[in-house]
Amino acid sequence: MSFMQKQIEEMIEVGRRAGLWGMDLAASDMPLALLVCNGIGAEWFPDWLRWLVGVICPSLIVISLPHDIEYFRGGGIRDRWIADWHFLCNGLRIAWFYKSRKVAAKTVVLWIILRIFGAAAFNWKRNEAK
Repeated sequence: MSFMQKQIEEMIEVGRRAGLWGMDLAASDMPLALLVCNGIGAEWFPDWLRWLVGVICPSLIVISLPHDIEYFRGGGIRDRWIADWHFLCNGLRIAWFYKSRKVAAKTVVLWIILRIFGAAAFNWKRNEAK
């Protein structure tokens, strides 16, 4: 699943209203957002699986925008922890925004799955000696 620019712009607006972290990552580099933002799930996920997660957790798709960019930029172990922490915090913020305990619970479940299986999708980079 890939998004059109108008869809990303609408999600950025929702994310900003909800006070989500990192919406400027997508807004400041729309070509990159169009390239890497694909909804919840790794690039190698089958489209049907990403669609299914989107159907089950539609209000959480907006939190995938900055997370997809953070995973694309990559880094080390600390960078992945930070990206996943942003995912969790943004999910809980959007749950608060929508006043939904179900969204909060889905956020925690997705975050646990992300922590267990997300390493394969992260763009790992070695620290180069200077």
